Amino acid sequence: MNPSMTTTPSPMSVLRGLRARLPRPLARAFGALCLVFDPHARISHAQEGEDIVIERLLGHRTDGFYVDVGAHHPSRYSNTVMFYDRGWRGINIDPQPECFELLRRVRPRDINVQAGVAAAAGELTFYRFNDAALNTFSRELADARAALPGYALVGTMSIRVSPLSELLRTHLPPGQTIDFLTIDAEGFDMEVLRSNDWD
Repeated sequence: MNPSMTTTPSPMSVLRGLRARLPRPLARAFGALCLVFDPHARISHAQEGEDIVIERLLGHRTDGFYVDVGAHHPSRYSNTVMFYDRGWRGINIDPQPECFELLRRVRPRDINVQAGVAAAAGELTFYRFNDAALNTFSRELADARAALPGYALVGTMSIRVSPLSELLRTHLPPGQTIDFLTIDAEGFDMEVLRSNDWD
């Protein structure tokens, strides 16, 4: 997530925020109602419409398997919930205990893993903000975000981290093909990519 220096939200972000706070059945009804007013509208759960781009690339399939590193929330800023709602399943990886519990409850078909991802196994300091979407392992990014108006660093915690290759070896079902991988690791995206065994 890249918060801007402005604090005035766009109308679309207000609608997405409202939809993310609704129970799932009401959120679906809200999306259907939007289509009544504009049949050409596309409803995205993702922060920047990434789910719609993925759908364009992969088609309207009703099954498949994803890996979501930095999953954050079952629907808010989610690149995968559109696919989950169609019958897909996957692995959600997130270091935050609260996010993990919410994913575990709301996305029971998925394999939900509470862990951080880094190049080497160990423990790292996790910087927590008043908006969980801003949480990061990057001290530099945490300092920059703490200086923005409306955001505040509320604490830190030590989190166990593992390479993506190790997490996939442990949690990916045998023989399972990954249809897409999405990474939103708040400043650690390249580290996540480097931590995988691409062979």
